[in-house]
Amino acid sequence: MRGGGISKYNLCAKYQMAKWLKIIKEVKMIHIDDIKNVEKDSILLLAYNADYLAREAAKEAFIHHIKYDSLCQGQPVARYYHLHKNVWDTLTYEFNHSPLPHFYSSDFENIMQAISITQHLEGDIVEIGTFQGSSARAMLNFIHRSAINKKCYFCDTFEGFTYEEAQDSIDLRWANTHTETSLQRVQEYLSAYSNFTLHKANIITDNLPESISKICLANIDVDMYEAVKAALYKVKDKVVKNGIIIAEDYGHTPSLTGAQKAVEEFLEENPSCFMPLYMGLSGQMFLIKL
Repeated sequence: MRGGGISKYNLCAKYQMAKWLKIIKEVKMIHIDDIKNVEKDSILLLAYNADYLAREAAKEAFIHHIKYDSLCQGQPVARYYHLHKNVWDTLTYEFNHSPLPHFYSSDFENIMQAISITQHLEGDIVEIGTFQGSSARAMLNFIHRSAINKKCYFCDTFEGFTYEEAQDSIDLRWANTHTETSLQRVQEYLSAYSNFTLHKANIITDNLPESISKICLANIDVDMYEAVKAALYKVKDKVVKNGIIIAEDYGHTPSLTGAQKAVEEFLEENPSCFMPLYMGLSGQMFLIKL
């Protein structure tokens, strides 16, 4: 039985099929919608490319009292996008339709997980360090698909690291980089959506918009030590209890050691304020407000 696409569990398929072929008389490939018509002495062998499809099939099997097995025993483990259709559909769309080079599925799926976790909290979603808008559009896409009622603010210089503090930074690799952007370019890239505001600012010297009073989720992706440290403090008191700050660059070392240093200093300076949770696959650090 299949739900479509290529199974992520194909490594074990040969073994499992050989086991069942010894005792079964006939093999048919059916769709989830047809489980209700399967004879009661049949066995469903689940093959799928996303776990939400497997859950749907198992649900139908329980309803109609049909025994089932699967093609593998727990490996490889499921990613978050295998678990939720809206995450899967968002990543698939952005992968196929984004002209931008910055597509990181592990980063995006964690951001979408954070949006899901915090959707019922008070406050807005804020991104500091939007660059060309790749993560911003993925966020808006997912929010739209999930019918989540949240306002988003995307903050950036929209000129790259051309400002004075970047020129003077000891974290020198960033000066005059990330200039391939503009506010108009990002506005056009996000034009399919309306529930957002672009805010042009140097996060080191400028404040967040006054309209942001509470934040449920803040994604900080500004690379440079001074910018990361400043961004953390700009959102610190606005993040609500159980809200999340995503330190995007924490584990992207050695290039972003300065960003990691900024996060560690922030945690040391604010003990008992946030619970850090490292996302090993992506290098992001979740800081959960206590």
